[in-house]
This record gives sequence, structure tokens and C-alpha cells, in this order.
Amino acid sequence: MNWLFTRALRRYVLLAGAASLVLNLMALAPSLFMLQVFDRVFASSSVETLTMLSLFVALALAVMWVMDRLRAVTLAWAGSVLDRQLGPEVLAGLLRGSAQPGGARNQHTLRDVGLLRNMLGGGAIMAVFDAPWLPLYLVVIYAFDPAMAALSLGGAVLLFVLVLINERLTNAPIQATTLASRNAAKFIDAALRNAEVIAGMGMGRAVVARWQRHNDEVLDAQLRLGRLQAALQASVRLLRQGLQAGMVALGAWLVLREHASPGIMVAATILLGKALQPVEQLVSGWRGLVEARAAWARLSSEPLRHDGSRVALPAPEGKLDVERLVFGLPGQRVAIIKGVSFSQAAGTC
Repeated sequence: MNWLFTRALRRYVLLAGAASLVLNLMALAPSLFMLQVFDRVFASSSVETLTMLSLFVALALAVMWVMDRLRAVTLAWAGSVLDRQLGPEVLAGLLRGSAQPGGARNQHTLRDVGLLRNMLGGGAIMAVFDAPWLPLYLVVIYAFDPAMAALSLGGAVLLFVLVLINERLTNAPIQATTLASRNAAKFIDAALRNAEVIAGMGMGRAVVARWQRHNDEVLDAQLRLGRLQAALQASVRLLRQGLQAGMVALGAWLVLREHASPGIMVAATILLGKALQPVEQLVSGWRGLVEARAAWARLSSEPLRHDGSRVALPAPEGKLDVERLVFGLPGQRVAIIKGVSFSQAAGTC
């Protein structure tokens, strides 16, 4: 994800990171509220305490909403900035390349810019900003009970091992699927550019059959990738839910042994679920992250900026020469102007 820290995006990413820090700090409030309700409100039967705690948690939730909104808007700005900076340069490069023999091979780089822009506005990037704050939740759980923190740390390690396995197993299939999709799209673009020739030579059926072979490769690659991702996502989901159940069981055992209170059990379980949720989202959105990384690599390998070369043109003289001009309206077979020629000297009209 080093493309996030390019000079154009750095300030937006830092602002989004700061918003994520405040957001995750405020996300501790519901768990602490639950702890205080179980351990203080129920014990004291104090309505005033419940009211004050409710006001504090409402304030924390309001700050969470503001930070979540700020982060989303900031990343959307980052996507717009990236598009405005890269889009014109990429299009200029495509126009120059299309004017040269074989230069149209990189015609999909403009779609790569759109992919990066959409990634910055998607849900997977939010998980990237939330996952680094997992140690914060582990520290709070450790303050509750070391045994609960040990269980949480072990579960987090297992989840990150699954993330690494996901990276190792799905990286090549994702790239193969992307390459097959790009090849199919390139074939369609080439066929549409030469549609008149294909129709005139009666090659339509052969072109459709060849596209079908490309499309079959895309479908096969997507099916293989889908089966692999479904297995990994189900494993991550099962592990997270199992960890939460294990936290409840451990908390209940500690309560029975009088080593913890019911409030600690409930608060630690909620914190564990909140801490592990971004890791699960990372696995679910891993394909988009890999595709964004590949798109940035393709854009980085292209000479986007103009080389400064210009075509030497003579100085304009203002003289206009028209030879055999033909003009007609669309849909009419007879031209209104046919074969008109004239010369107009500079300054005479």
C-alpha cells in the first residue's frame, strides 16, 4: 500500500489516519459504558449515574460519526486529487501511444486510474485504516484481565496468519483473473474498432467464437478464485466467532472464580469483536487491494509525462484555400454544397 503515501495523497492519508485514531478511541466508549452499567449502575441502582454515563456515550458516538464521515470525505478527496493529476497525463500518453504502431497496447491504463479512485472511496480501504489500531484494544483488554488479553492476542495472531495465507494463495489467481479480463476487454475494443471490416468480410461469427474463448478463461479464473476466497473468508469468519465465544466462556469462568465481574466479561467480548472486525474486512476486500496495487504498478511503469517534443508548424499567414468542398445534412442523400473551391486572402473578409 505504498502508493497511498505518494506526495499527492500524503496529507489526505495522514488526516484520514488521525480521524481513524480518534474514531477507534471513541469506539471504546460503548464497551466501557457496558462495563460501568453492569458493575456500578446495577450495584448502586443509581439513575443519575446511568444518565451521566448515557450522556457520555452519546457524545462519544457523535464524535465517532463525525470522524467516520471526515475520514470517508477525506479519502474521497484523495481519490479526486489522484484522478485529476493522473487522468490527463494518462490520456495524453494514450493519445501519443495510439498514434504510433503498436502503441495502443496500454489503452486500459485510464481504467487503472478509475480503479484507484474507486478503491479510495470503498470499504476495503477503511479496514486498512482500522486494522493498525488492534493493539489499542488488546491493551484495554489486558487492563481488564491478562488471561483475556492472552486469548485475544492469540486469536489476533491466528487471524493475521490467515491474512498472510490469503495473500500467498490468492495473489496469483487474482492477477490471472485480472489479466484474463483485460485480454477479453482488449479483444472487444479491437473488434469494435474494426467492426466495418469484420462485417464486410463475414467474420462476425468467428470473432464471437474467439471472444467466447477469452470470456471462458475469465469465467474459469473467477470461479477458481471465488472458491478459494469463499473458503478463506469462511475460515476467518468462523475463527472470529469462535474467539468471541471463547472470550465469553473464559469470562464466565473468571466470573465464577470471582476473578472478574460480569461487566468485564461483556466489555471484553465486545472489544474483541470490534478489534477483529477490520481483519475480517481485509480478507473480504483483499482482491480490491491487490488489484489497486497492480494498477499502481502498471501506472508507475508507464511514461506518463509528456516528453516535450512538438511538431514544427509554419507561422500562420491568414490565407484560406478551399478545394472541392462538399457539405450535406445528416439523413439527406443529396449534398447542399458540392465541389466548391475558392481562395480567401488574409484581411479581405
